[in-house]
Amino acid sequence: MQIITTHKGTDFDAAASVMAVKILYPEAVAVLPKSLNPNVKAFLSIHKDVFDFQTPDKIELEEVMRLIVVDTNRWDRLDRLKRLKEKANLEIFLWDHHLNREEIRCRRPA
Repeated sequence: MQIITTHKGTDFDAAASVMAVKILYPEAVAVLPKSLNPNVKAFLSIHKDVFDFQTPDKIELEEVMRLIVVDTNRWDRLDRLKRLKEKANLEIFLWDHHLNREEIRCRRPA
């Protein structure tokens, strides 16, 4: 299983990044945190039939083989997915424009 996710308190650039990366990885599951910016929450409630998002509590972390993270590079900003940090065979792709110190790093399993 592949998942695409972003930071808690998801704003429009984070939600749009998840949607854009879903086009690049159509087989991946888009996962939005439960905490959303109020405007994003209102937008998605109006357009709920257009976008297919899961919440982190619906994901079986043991099945995740690829994690694609957008708009953040810190584990503590991911909702309920920090356990994946220790998963040895996890492939990680990172799409982030922030210049702060990276905590999440891209990796490929050996």
